[in-house]
Amino acid sequence: MSIDNFSLLSSLVEGGLEEGRWRWFMDVNKQAHLRGDFEEGALEMLQNGFGSSKPFSTPLSTNVRNTKEIIGKVELWTAAELGTTKYTGHGSAPRLVSAESVDDVVSAVETLMDEFQQKEIPVEDIGIVVAERMGEEAVSKLEKALRKSALRLGPAKVSANLKGKAVIGSASDFKGLERPVIFAIGFDLNEDSESRLNELYVATTRGNYGLVVVGTERLTNHLKSK
Repeated sequence: MSIDNFSLLSSLVEGGLEEGRWRWFMDVNKQAHLRGDFEEGALEMLQNGFGSSKPFSTPLSTNVRNTKEIIGKVELWTAAELGTTKYTGHGSAPRLVSAESVDDVVSAVETLMDEFQQKEIPVEDIGIVVAERMGEEAVSKLEKALRKSALRLGPAKVSANLKGKAVIGSASDFKGLERPVIFAIGFDLNEDSESRLNELYVATTRGNYGLVVVGTERLTNHLKSK
């Protein structure tokens, strides 16, 4: 969301953004500042239009990604509005698991992987979203512990054949992606609570029907109180 990017897009659209035909889709909740550029002036320009006429704007209120259980909990946890699900079925209720250290988090994920495989959930249905605060150490230890069943997410992996493999990545890596089951791991509350809440929002909205949050006791107790 930047004026420079609008200039580039305008050069690619017949008639430019002023006179051309285009569509812009965006999540107005808590993703804007998680990755890439975001300029308030660019947002204002988009909303007001680039030419003589103002673009038509409409909310997309039907949630086609998450079950009612996930929507209900994430809305309570993050104060975001996730819309109304079109799904008539139900998924499992989101779970909270406490783990403090990197080793504790990795151990919890290994246990969860075994548990979900025993439930005959295909391993490729699982996404593991690692909190930024955990750093490279946690990702490396996860890769080593799950080397037979998981791969680190990257541009080349998104389109690769991931049959039999879970994917591991940050909330930024998972923007625009989803998995039937998500393990959101290593999250906590701290002084920069708004930024952490935005990251948690992205992580917990990637799951279609299954969600497990592995976080510090401080975080899990906070979420349980919601």
